[in-house]
Amino acid sequence: MKLNNIRIKDVISVIKYRPTIAEWTAFNRRDHIIGIKISGSALHIMDKKSFVMSGGCVYFLNQKDDYRVKSYEFGESLSIHFTTDEEIETESFCLPIANVYEAISLLNKAGAFKAVGNELKLFSIAYDFCDILEAVRTKQYFHQDPRLIEAKKHIDLNFTKEDCLKVAAEQSKLGERRFRDLYKQSFGITPSKYITVKKIEQAKDLLSAGGISITEISELCGFSDVYYFSKTFKQICGMPPSAWK
Repeated sequence: MKLNNIRIKDVISVIKYRPTIAEWTAFNRRDHIIGIKISGSALHIMDKKSFVMSGGCVYFLNQKDDYRVKSYEFGESLSIHFTTDEEIETESFCLPIANVYEAISLLNKAGAFKAVGNELKLFSIAYDFCDILEAVRTKQYFHQDPRLIEAKKHIDLNFTKEDCLKVAAEQSKLGERRFRDLYKQSFGITPSKYITVKKIEQAKDLLSAGGISITEISELCGFSDVYYFSKTFKQICGMPPSAWK
């Protein structure tokens, strides 16, 4: 059973969620989740895949997929949690959507109908949102540009280098703006923000390991100076590197 052909058993909740911790896990859930990330960004790690969920992305989290979350920037999400009698074949995914405000409006209506107990309209909105998700997935999910895939591989290997982004764009043979737009369309995050996220993830690992000063970690992770590193770290993690350490 695919996402656009499901039969909902129960809508458990409609949630507007803003995380207050940097990392958490979701194991052994009994509900599927559909929603939109309004702001912020977070890495979702599963057994066989991972993706960055950022502002303007819609998502489906299959009940069978356990996951860990690492928040890069605290933000807000709107989601519908529901159950079905049969398993859903569609794998968990997250993709950018063109009409963000339409999706937000639809989910806000779902919250209002849930509050007053109007199940008929609530279920109707849940089905409509599933149709939107399937349309986005069909259009974009299986058509990632191989140039962008290679660019991401280059960034993953060279993100601490000053010319990393420039080289990745040049190798893709795309203009700077076109490269940025297609990268975000493919991966749900701009290449510059993705590089920052990679740097902060490495910094967190080095801080946790201990034995290295914050200044040295800043240099190792490719930041121009320790003050900018500390400011960026706090923006993404909600605390300065000294507190994380």
